[in-house]
Amino acid sequence: MKRLLQLTVFTLGLILAIGGIIAYDSACACGTGNVSLVAQVVRKIAPATGAKIYNTLSAADNGGNKNTENFVELPVSVPPAPNKIRVTYITESKGFKHSVLPESEKILQELGAKNNFDVKISQDSAQVITAENLKNIDVLIFYTTGELPWSDEQKKLFLDFVKNGKGFIGIHSATDTFYKWLEYGELIGAYFDGHPWTSNTKVTVKKDDKKFPLTKQFEDSFAWTEETYQYKQFNFKECKVVMSLDTTKTDMTKKGIRGIYAVGEQANIKADSFPLVWYRSYGKGRVFYSEPGHNSAIWNDARYQTMITNAIKWTAKKLK
Repeated sequence: MKRLLQLTVFTLGLILAIGGIIAYDSACACGTGNVSLVAQVVRKIAPATGAKIYNTLSAADNGGNKNTENFVELPVSVPPAPNKIRVTYITESKGFKHSVLPESEKILQELGAKNNFDVKISQDSAQVITAENLKNIDVLIFYTTGELPWSDEQKKLFLDFVKNGKGFIGIHSATDTFYKWLEYGELIGAYFDGHPWTSNTKVTVKKDDKKFPLTKQFEDSFAWTEETYQYKQFNFKECKVVMSLDTTKTDMTKKGIRGIYAVGEQANIKADSFPLVWYRSYGKGRVFYSEPGHNSAIWNDARYQTMITNAIKWTAKKLK
């Protein structure tokens, strides 16, 4: 019966209102001031639908009778908002603590507000990595250093989180993390092996994959000032490099340069020796890593912000 009443009032609303928003019934009843039959019906059934009724008195007619006007405001159906991507950004430092972390947290939350991400910040990863918490996270982002205090169970939960279809993003010193846990190094793709190019050094970056959607906003070759890492134990088999250091346009006389092909302390420099941005699949999940992220200017670079935004969408499988 209630459903029938609901259908009735919406039908009346469509008949009585232009556009389906306001139903209007002027209850003159031929100058008597009585409420019309239609108005009586609407008054009885409207409450069951959530509709609101407003009564006003108009000026008296020629016979001296005041007319009651009944307005019925029908509930408007609003489409549900799209589900937000649930992001947790971990900035825990058990080694070197980067001064840019607070600014990066602020920028990431601003990007979240603009792009329908729900961004949570934590400096306590052990509190985040629980079975219950991970159910409510779509993408984990690390800007971390050192050996984070996780149990073996937490390490398994993290690997399963990605393996079962969730997203993981590592920024800058995320590769300076968990040296004693080789499965992590295999997942993220490499370990930090020094930064011959310090934070005030200009380097040139080249795009290795010009079609990858996360980095299309970058020029094929560009220079910026940034602390730039080199790596060891690079996962050649799984990682697909998107951007790397252009050794033909960067100062290669810096002390300690070795590259990913180095054997021990023996350098072995090739054109692709210094990857900077890469991605991979891990089970059903997606992994993305960005070496850039040390300097404040990088975080405030619109191209970089677009890359991080796209990386969140991509690892959450909202972007192909």
